[in-house]
Amino acid sequence: MHTVKAYCETYVKKVLPAIKAYIACTLVRKHGYSQLKVAKIIGMKQPAVNYIVTGRRPIHCIVVLERTPELKKILDDYIEDLKKGFPFDPCVICKRITSNEALYKTVLQVASEI
Repeated sequence: MHTVKAYCETYVKKVLPAIKAYIACTLVRKHGYSQLKVAKIIGMKQPAVNYIVTGRRPIHCIVVLERTPELKKILDDYIEDLKKGFPFDPCVICKRITSNEALYKTVLQVASEI
């Protein structure tokens, strides 16, 4: 198994951008949030959210993440938490991923392909 530090680095550099992109697109497209509000929620600048939502900034593994039902459920549940006012905390998502060994391995596999 990978060390915690190595996984955290991989998560932050490769997985988290795709997670933020998924959350941004979902909040804007499905829930009608403004790009500025989404940017404030997930800690990005509004132009970056605009690039993601409009497709001008491709996120390499977002398609794979969207096709992983377990991860999509975790992210959709987390989006509901954000809509209730909970603060964005990437570690919460990470803990939910790592609590499911099969999902953890899938996420590592996806990240290694980037």
